[in-house]
Amino acid sequence: MIGLRVGFNRYAAFRRMHTDDYLRDCSMNSKHMILLSIHEEYYKRIVCGKKLFEFRKRLPSGMKVGDRVALYCTRPVCKVVAWFTVIGVLQGAPSALWSKTHETSGISREKFRRYFKGRSIAYALAIGALHVLKYGMELIDLRGAGSPPQAFIRLTETQSLKVRSAPVKRCIKFNRVLDSRNGTAELRGSGQRV
Repeated sequence: MIGLRVGFNRYAAFRRMHTDDYLRDCSMNSKHMILLSIHEEYYKRIVCGKKLFEFRKRLPSGMKVGDRVALYCTRPVCKVVAWFTVIGVLQGAPSALWSKTHETSGISREKFRRYFKGRSIAYALAIGALHVLKYGMELIDLRGAGSPPQAFIRLTETQSLKVRSAPVKRCIKFNRVLDSRNGTAELRGSGQRV
């Protein structure tokens, strides 16, 4: 069974989260930001709108709608390249999660199965507005250390502010609807650049 962590009134939460005001409020007011490592091929799929979920074997405790995620692109880029607001947190058995997200997963079923092999629970972060940084940010400039996260790293409020205030090349809002009853995503266009 897929579980969505969106609060007590799921319908109202999903309706509210798809308004521009709500997304803007989440991105400005939430102080929580984590840093995730991502391969360049998957980052490119997110930017072009083919990958609207970021899959993980585990998430930080308390991860919720409105939290922000900074994306560190691994070799050869080796920079923080973008950040997004989480508009949904899905969890469930890998097979159930795949059936709900496969159309906008941006990965093959085989790679998905290989990634979650031996796991009973899988997680997916639904990607909201994506802020692509103009220059990218070296880890040494962000954290004072150059080692990328294995799974995730919680950023301090100062580090989070540094990422959010970096010059943005473009912001992409994906036109889709998340169905709160079954967790499926319907894509409406490949993404709107703002």
